[in-house]
Amino acid sequence: MSPIQPIVQPQDADGQVAQPPAVQPAVLLPCPFCGDSNDLRVVHVVNTPYVSCFQCAAEGPICWGGGKADAVDAWNRRAGQSTSDADGRRLEAAG
Repeated sequence: MSPIQPIVQPQDADGQVAQPPAVQPAVLLPCPFCGDSNDLRVVHVVNTPYVSCFQCAAEGPICWGGGKADAVDAWNRRAGQSTSDADGRRLEAAG
């Protein structure tokens, strides 16, 4: 059996322990119906997250089997905007 190895903390150029990058919070665009941006929440019910506006009761697309990031992406997608598919190919909105 090999001896237990100590955990080595990554260090920066000055020998200081490197800090992991800060996680940026998800940014939700204002509600497309009422314009509110303060009462938006990601609701997660049985593996089906979606964004809900608690001001006007609008709800974003349900992201079956997705996560919070998927719900935020779906909410922030607006009609007429282009987007990318899972392989990164650009898709244009119909219209």
